[in-house]
Parts: sequence; structure tokens; C-alpha cells
Amino acid sequence: MLKGAESIVGRKDRIPMVDRTYTNPKKVFTYRAYGKGRWILHMLRSQLGEDLYRACVKAFLERHALKSVVTEDLNRVIEELSGRSYDPFFDQWVYHARHPELTVRYSWDEAKKLAKVSVKQTQKVDRDVVMFNFPTRIRFKGEDWQIDHDIRVSEATQDFYVALYEKPPSVRFDPELTVLAKVDFKKPKTMLYTQLTDATDVLARLIAAKALGSHKDKKTVERLRSALNEDPFYGVRERASVALGKIKSTEALEALIASRDQADARVRNRVIRDIGTFYHPKAEAASRVVVASERNPVVKRWALRSLVKYRGNQAKHAITEGLKSKTYRDYEAYYAQEAIGVLDDPSLTGDLVTFLSRKDRRLNHSWYGNTLVTLDKLNRNEEDKKRVREFLADQTSHPNRRLKSRAIQALGLLEDPKAIPIVQSFTGGGTNQDAVQRAADAALKKLRAAKNVSVQLKDLTSEVMSLKEKNGKLQTDLEDLKKQIEAKEKVEDKGEKSETQGSD
Repeated sequence: MLKGAESIVGRKDRIPMVDRTYTNPKKVFTYRAYGKGRWILHMLRSQLGEDLYRACVKAFLERHALKSVVTEDLNRVIEELSGRSYDPFFDQWVYHARHPELTVRYSWDEAKKLAKVSVKQTQKVDRDVVMFNFPTRIRFKGEDWQIDHDIRVSEATQDFYVALYEKPPSVRFDPELTVLAKVDFKKPKTMLYTQLTDATDVLARLIAAKALGSHKDKKTVERLRSALNEDPFYGVRERASVALGKIKSTEALEALIASRDQADARVRNRVIRDIGTFYHPKAEAASRVVVASERNPVVKRWALRSLVKYRGNQAKHAITEGLKSKTYRDYEAYYAQEAIGVLDDPSLTGDLVTFLSRKDRRLNHSWYGNTLVTLDKLNRNEEDKKRVREFLADQTSHPNRRLKSRAIQALGLLEDPKAIPIVQSFTGGGTNQDAVQRAADAALKKLRAAKNVSVQLKDLTSEVMSLKEKNGKLQTDLEDLKKQIEAKEKVEDKGEKSETQGSD
């Protein structure tokens, strides 16, 4: 749920979940319908309680089985069984856009033994976005105690005071993750360190690991390194790796390199990806070792992508070996062609064509289409495009229409005017074009634009050569005129000298 929430609150659009202004029906099926819809159900469950929520869902499904429904059908069932109005809930979360954007701050009054938590809603409020009203709680936690304080956030700025026996080492806002909100809660590093080692609260550890990525001191790096290697939950270890990659210090890189031998492939993959965000000889060496020893194609993928940044012979060798490999569904070969796109070396064209021509190739049609696009981008600036053009032309006769479309798209990206007749044969007029015809029309526009540029470049070259020739002739005439003037000046000088001698 945490990753889903972070994905939703990171978006900038201001469109409500229920939106009747779309021009294309596909626009309805976005993250708002699924990601945010799932979160709204989660918030309903948090407010109703597990048993009542299940009863409401059961009644809703039984009452509306095999029927079309709208949001209000669910709302009516919930109001009937709960005895409470949920109009405000659906109004702010479903019929209005966005979500709360909260700035949360904590302070401690030692003399009064009083904790203060301030909550400020910072989202822009207008006709599309409301001032949200929702229940949640604040959790204060010590070594052997925990106090949950229930609150309701409903105003632009609110202060909540809680009397405690001692200063809490950990303070959490919405500890059970019951509200879809973007929360800015800056805490001291000591409190984040405490959260990072809280064995009873995995959400606290996840949040702390991410927050520590904004601190660059050696102590923080060491704490994250410990979490990366010792936390029992793979998700926390992944976040610790991401945080070290974000810190970008030499110590952080060394911590990642020392932690790359993870038993869990998900964490190992994350560590290799974060090592790849550095540009450093140690990162190159580590990537080279992983490429040579890693057996998991997904993990090897990121090591190879990291290695090609350094543009050495090791990278080219690894790519050619990857293209020759025969792993499940050719995963390793496919990831090798991705690395070719990063390296952008046309000398690998032959190896890529050889792989694509293999009889035992097992790439699915989608991946095969992506590889065709890589092939053509690799050769877009080459003078002789015949081999690639003819190979792509052969693919346009493939019975799979998706692959046929990708081959046509690739011909357009090749920017070879000689491919115009091939692509033109697949175009079609009218408004009811299929995917192949649309791809052909788009490719044809690219090819014609490339042809025009080529013609213009040729004309410009001719004009430059003509100007150069004229300039050369002018230069010769200028030199000849200069010699004539010099000769004339010498004659005049001699005449003046003779006149001077005669007068003497």
C-alpha cells in the first residue's frame, strides 16, 4: 500500500476519480480508477472496521450481482448498514480531485511533559480540491510503551497536544497508513534511527529508510548499510539501498558494493541498480564482476546497463555474449539488446541481426518489436542502411499485426527514404484505420521529412561548393589585380627617381 500511495500522491493532475469530461473512453481507466479506487476502499475499511466493511461489501455484491452499478449504490449500502452518512467521504475522495498535502511538525515541552504535533493542509483549495476532513491517529512510542492518540484533521492548520510521562523516542503520524496523503514530516536523525530499528513496525522502518536518504553523514551511511544487510523484510533492505544511492558519497558507494551479495534476488537487483547510478571506477569494477558471475538475467541486466556507460571492450564483449545466450524466453539476450541502445554502437548491428534471425529465438512479439526499434535506431546515422532496411522489410510480412506495426514503425525511425515505397504500401485513408495503417502513416511522415532534410542538405552542399568555387575565382582575380598594382607602382617609382636624378 505504501508504494501505491507514493505513486498516487506524486502525480500532478487535478482530475477527480469520477470524471465525465473525457473525450476518449480509455482515459477513464487510469490510476484513478484502479490505484486510487483501491485506496478509497482501504480507507473505508479503516473507518468502518473489518467486520462491518466485509458485511457492506457482501451486501453490495449480493444486491447488485450481474448488474451495472455506480458509486452511489455502494454509498447507499454503507449508510444502511452503518447508520451513518458517508456523503462527505465520497464527496471529497471520489467526486473531488487530489488528496491532502500535509506538513506535520513535532515539538516537546520538557517542563510541561507535553508533546505538540502541528498539522497543516497545504494543497491548493478550489472548486476541484477541497479542504479534507478525515480521522487518523498519532503514535508516541518508547522503549517499552506506546500511546495512540486519535485525532480528526479538518482545518487548514491544527495543533494537537498530548501529555506524556517522558519524551518519546519515536513519533508517528498515521502509523497504520489509513489516509491517502502526501505527508512532509521532518524528524531528527536520532528519531529516524530509532524507527529504522523498530522490529515491531515495518512501516516505520520503510519510511525511515527513505527519509535517511537526504542525510549524507557517515553515521547515516553506516545505519543504512546495517539495515541493507540485516533487516528481516526485503522491502526495507531495498529502500536502504535506494537511500544509499541517493546519498551519492564514496562511503555510500562502498557500502553498496560491500552489500551486493544479497540472497534475495529482489534486493540484489536493487543494489546493482543503485551501484549503476554512480560514475566511478569502483562502480565499473563491481558491475564487471556482476556481469561475469550473475546467473539471474534480471539482475545481470542492470549490471550490464551500468557497465556500458564506461564504453570499454568488456561491455561490447558482454553484449555479444548475451546475444548468444539461451536463457528462459531469451531474457538475457533481450537485456543485452537494451544495453546496445545505451551504448549506441553500430558495429554491433551484425550481432543483433544474427540474434533476431535465429530459428530457436523465443522472444515474445512485444519484445521482438522493441528489439527491431533498437536495431533501426542503431543505424539511423549510417550511410549504408540496405541490410537493416531489407531485414525490417521482411518483418512487415509477419502474421502478427503488433509485430508488423513495430516493424513499420522501425522503418520510419530508420530515416531511409528508400523505405518509402515499402511503408506506403501499408497506409490507408479514412478515419477507421487499424493499428498497422496508423503506424504506416506515422512512419511515412518521418521518412518524407527525412527525405526533405536530405534534399535540402544536398542543395545546401551544392550551394556551398558553388560559393567556394566563386570565392576561389575571386581570390585569384584579387591576387592578379594586386600583382598589377604592385607592377604599376614599381614603374611609377622608377620614373620619379629618373626625374630627380635629371634635375641634379
